[in-house]
Amino acid sequence: MPGEQQSVRALKSFVLPAIGGRRPWRPLTYDAARMMFNRANEVLGSNRTLHDPRHTATCLMSDDPTMPPVYVRHILGHKHLSTLDIYSNPSRDETIVAGLAQHERQRRQRERPPPLPPVPASAKDRRSPSATLPSSRAPIAPISSPVAETRRLRSTDAE
Repeated sequence: MPGEQQSVRALKSFVLPAIGGRRPWRPLTYDAARMMFNRANEVLGSNRTLHDPRHTATCLMSDDPTMPPVYVRHILGHKHLSTLDIYSNPSRDETIVAGLAQHERQRRQRERPPPLPPVPASAKDRRSPSATLPSSRAPIAPISSPVAETRRLRSTDAE
């Protein structure tokens, strides 16, 4: 486990002093984290910033289909959901695959539409309007307006 020991030594020398590895314990401030990144950049010969891990985490959350974008927006503290568009950079191949998958879903839905929802039990128990009429009367056609219904009721009361 030599690689693991080397990682622990690097952690102790760069990270722990910045986050309070020295006594007295103190919270990690922005300036302390920035200095930690600067020291690591000098050793590694890189040019990373403190914003890079935030950007990486945002890209990973945005690409996760189980993570709603509104939660990503809230975690980042952005005011508008449209701000997340800068983190969404699908490749040409990903866009083509997503488009083909959408067309396939639409084709399957056209071939096999979803089944109709079951009829509620209360609707099955309802009797038809003609079943409530006396047998001497013919069924009345459906009423098209409240005015016609009122006229029909008045003519029935007059009889």
